[in-house]
Amino acid sequence: MKRILSMLLAVVMVLSTTVMAAPFQVSTVETAKEVLKLGMYIGFGGALTFKNARKALEVAEMLPLDKLLLETDCPYMAPVPMRGKRNDSSLIPYVAEKMAEIKNTDAQSVLDIATKNTKKLFNI
Repeated sequence: MKRILSMLLAVVMVLSTTVMAAPFQVSTVETAKEVLKLGMYIGFGGALTFKNARKALEVAEMLPLDKLLLETDCPYMAPVPMRGKRNDSSLIPYVAEKMAEIKNTDAQSVLDIATKNTKKLFNI
């Protein structure tokens, strides 16, 4: 795991002027902690809404909202209740609803925070 993170850091440093300019999707709390130490964002897609998403839920619970990104994994991994259909960005609100449930807030707040984080990441 540490070797993979070291290699990722090396690639990020070559490709960007700051480590923060790299979204990263993780599947364990241990990996999430290491990724956050590097200053990276963590993205969640439709898989967060799946009933067997235990590890993703654990990561979501510990994630500070200022490091949250929402994504689609398009065209696959559509969130519940659209599972089995083609995924696209119009389905991100379903992921935001699940994250809001985890974080005890409302979906619009999650969408606003994720939008702010995305703009910061891409200097928009």
